Amino acid sequence: MPTRFEQHLRRTVVPNLVRQFGESAEYFPCNGESRAIEVLVIRDPLSIASEVGEVLVNALVVRVKNASDGITADELDTGGDKLLIALRSGGDTSLRSIVQLLSDANGFLRLLVQ
Repeated sequence: MPTRFEQHLRRTVVPNLVRQFGESAEYFPCNGESRAIEVLVIRDPLSIASEVGEVLVNALVVRVKNASDGITADELDTGGDKLLIALRSGGDTSLRSIVQLLSDANGFLRLLVQ
């Protein structure tokens, strides 16, 4: 059972953070209809390299509300769901896979997207 602090955080802090620092993205669940959501993107792209050092893919860490107007943890399908998002701020958007749920805490899902 969530504490009163956790309930207050989910109800007030999460929406305000997304409103102030969020950006639009399009969520494509593997078994449903796409929808627009607001996300917080960490713009330090992770470079996933092979054993010999060549960059195989760039990845992002994305935070999204764990709610019906974001993505609920119950509906998330890592490996199947996708986000239409830009690798760099102001750059061209492209369809990227949600490959891992990094954490589910304090009203946010933290996702590894590549």
